[in-house]
Amino acid sequence: MRILDFDREEFQEALEIGKSNLEGTEQTIEEYMDLSLQSLLFLGRNVKDKPELLNVAIFNIRLCYMYYTSVEDYRKVAKIVTLVTELEAKSERVVDDAIIDEISINLN
Repeated sequence: MRILDFDREEFQEALEIGKSNLEGTEQTIEEYMDLSLQSLLFLGRNVKDKPELLNVAIFNIRLCYMYYTSVEDYRKVAKIVTLVTELEAKSERVVDDAIIDEISINLN
């Protein structure tokens, strides 16, 4: 999976549509993209296990990547690239999901 290999024109159009949809509201595209990036960073690698969530995350990653490269905020671009690297990395599970589901924690 190559998350950052995508059609740039398609996502540039999506950004333009997003900007036009935000006109007349109190929220700016900057605020919206910052919130989107914070959500992506908060979720981190946890989206890998759920395909429907992963697809939404990939779309938002690409959108954030396009936006932050266009405004030349390279610190945030670096955060996105780090997240993408973690998502694309092959991870091995040491413990099966069934075992994790059976673990119970008692408060003593």
